[in-house]
Amino acid sequence: MSNIPQLMGRRELEHDLRFSNKGPISGLVDGVQSITMADTVTLSWDESATQMTAHVLAVDPTGQRILKLPAKIDDADSNNLVGLKGRTITIINTADGYDENIIVQRSNGSFITQIGRGDVSKITFTNGSGSQFYLHNDLLSTTVSVADGDTSEELVPAVAGYHIIPVSAVILAPSGNPANNTFQFKFNTDVVTSYGASDVAQDEAIYISLSSATGKGSAAGVALSLALSDPDAELRVKTSYRLMIADLA
Repeated sequence: MSNIPQLMGRRELEHDLRFSNKGPISGLVDGVQSITMADTVTLSWDESATQMTAHVLAVDPTGQRILKLPAKIDDADSNNLVGLKGRTITIINTADGYDENIIVQRSNGSFITQIGRGDVSKITFTNGSGSQFYLHNDLLSTTVSVADGDTSEELVPAVAGYHIIPVSAVILAPSGNPANNTFQFKFNTDVVTSYGASDVAQDEAIYISLSSATGKGSAAGVALSLALSDPDAELRVKTSYRLMIADLA
């Protein structure tokens, strides 16, 4: 217990607050912190790395990037000075291009969520290290560009310890008028569902529901990919999905 002299009367006020000399880490401010990534970014509470200063992060990944949230800081007696416990953090993907997804991880590299272009993730943490967290919306997405001539493209990267549960996909042709295509959504060689030959007209989109597919599901830690039969123009694909942890116990 420490004592703080009061301004009036020279009396002392007892308190049980702990302070740190590791930098301005007393709390996050209301507002938005903008971050532009060129590689993996590791956030911190102090100035030892990219300091996190607000509850809302507007992040331009400029590619497929990993964003690591801050590790908790303890004092010499292992008392937690600052961490994620009790905090709700909002992360916005402000990318201006496809193939620019954010993979959010804890400081130790374990997976939290993935955020596609133009999407938002709100996360509440119930312990300091971030190992216990709750997503306010469990519907995730990725956006990818399939180059002219590609016959296969990874849509959702594998996440160790999780099953990918595909929900839907939207396919758009930004230029040209692609010839008839057959689209196959696959886990490795196992086809989840096929969409028959269909013209994707320029600037028009086709919507494919994957949630009612009767094909094979995924093993844990397997990516979801797209196979095309006749890719003679660029396509853009937005895939919505959920993750289910492999061990439900």
